[in-house]
Amino acid sequence: NRELERSLNMKLQKCQKKRKKYVEMYAEDLITKEELNEETYNIAFALLYFFLINVIIKRELRKKNEIQILPLCQSLFEF
Repeated sequence: NRELERSLNMKLQKCQKKRKKYVEMYAEDLITKEELNEETYNIAFALLYFFLINVIIKRELRKKNEIQILPLCQSLFEF
């Protein structure tokens, strides 16, 4: 299911860019260390979530060769 994998990779890249933006904002004293840590936690949680959903989907694909939870998972990825 290459479309799903591509979608997950795009979400990963989006999270990485967001993290970089916050690090740059912190370096320029635009946000506090606490705000940086909070955003880092949120981004790490999102990445973990994407990873776990990917594992669940791959497991389901192996079981059934079809996926029924894909629409639900895609809606959960919206930011």
